[in-house]
Amino acid sequence: MLELADTSVLGKRSRPAVVAWCPRALVDGQIAVRDIVAMEILTSAQGHAEFLVQEEALAACTWVKVEPADRDRARGVYRELARRPLRHRAVSIPDLLIAAAAERSGLMVVHDDEDDDRSAAVTARPVRWAAPWLPVTGGGLPEGRARACLW
Repeated sequence: MLELADTSVLGKRSRPAVVAWCPRALVDGQIAVRDIVAMEILTSAQGHAEFLVQEEALAACTWVKVEPADRDRARGVYRELARRPLRHRAVSIPDLLIAAAAERSGLMVVHDDEDDDRSAAVTARPVRWAAPWLPVTGGGLPEGRARACLW
């Protein structure tokens, strides 16, 4: 099943459980990306060589094109979130644009942070965590953050 990946899944500091799932999903053609996800990933490149590796990995994904309706929908969801005390500040603009493209394309957003759960609460669109979120013990992030899915 094709799913639109949020930057939190493909980013440089994914949890080990996500890193274990992600390469299989890439090889199986289950991950789609948007231009804004690619730009967020490429921003983290530590030089030209790493940029090229990341760009090549992203090129293997299915791409969901940007449409004007995505921006309109993202702004509408942002407006709805603003009805709740400061909830619109809890969701990033890139995440809203990713979610709008997924909704229009009939894709589920696969993510590894809470932003998508927050916006999905007002849209009823499907989202899922890339890997089960384990309880925090002793402070810090569950499982820690390790390496990237793509490289």
